[in-house]
Amino acid sequence: MRFLTVVLLGGCFLLSSLNCSVGQEQTEEDRHGQQHARGNERDEYSVPVRIIPDPTQEEKDQADAEKSNRDERREDENLAVQRSVAESSEQVAQYAAPMFYISAAALILSFVTVAASGAAAWFAFGSVSEARKATKVAQSALSVTQDTARKQLRAYMVLDGAEVPEGTQDGMLYAVVRLKNFGQSPATITHVGSKCLASTTIVATDFDDLVLQPYKSIIGGGGTIQFHAANTTQLLDGLASAVASGKIQIAMRIRIKYQDIYGDKHFAQFTRTIEGQRNLYGGMAVSPRYPDVAD
Repeated sequence: MRFLTVVLLGGCFLLSSLNCSVGQEQTEEDRHGQQHARGNERDEYSVPVRIIPDPTQEEKDQADAEKSNRDERREDENLAVQRSVAESSEQVAQYAAPMFYISAAALILSFVTVAASGAAAWFAFGSVSEARKATKVAQSALSVTQDTARKQLRAYMVLDGAEVPEGTQDGMLYAVVRLKNFGQSPATITHVGSKCLASTTIVATDFDDLVLQPYKSIIGGGGTIQFHAANTTQLLDGLASAVASGKIQIAMRIRIKYQDIYGDKHFAQFTRTIEGQRNLYGGMAVSPRYPDVAD
């Protein structure tokens, strides 16, 4: 039984193999027929085509060898570059320490230079400050010198004397006033005003009506000028005896404005009196109640 089963299975396998072979041959014939038909069709419109054969194994080996050689040369070149860099690094390393010390010395020298420059700048600043102080002192001294020179050279108009001349008519109130320039340069008088009065009691308000009048006169250094102060409105009978007995007091005031050679304007005022039992004729005296005024 088993033998029959094996025989049947073997027969089936052989039939299957034959069918497959026949089918493959038929398939190959059909394929060749189709290719032949296609070839006939292509022959009608054929285009020349160049078929480049695949490189042979020898050519592949040669290309691989060349590539390998190129890779080796590239590696050799890289190694050469690396060796060159290494040698350069060694050479640089040999000079690194000296360069470091040189750089450190240069840095220290720079610090020293900066410190010296700072010290020089500080001393220069001090010198400039001292120079400024000296300049200020010099300017102050020059200003003082100029001011002193102006004060020494400018004109000073001062009262040199005031008196009632002898021989003056009795009862006439009259005084002669002399002004002197005690400066070293000329003075130009621009205004003058004077008043002479007699009263039992002289007070300051008696001179309130004194008016300055325009005047033009130039007095050189050391020169004098004379003015006349008089009251001509009325005669006072027995004036000399009244003054001698102390019943009447005499007073005279003069005011002037003048200009010096520097163009500065000045003012002066002088008052002189005869008080008490005095001789009418002669010099008039300074009264502490009426101090002189001058600038």
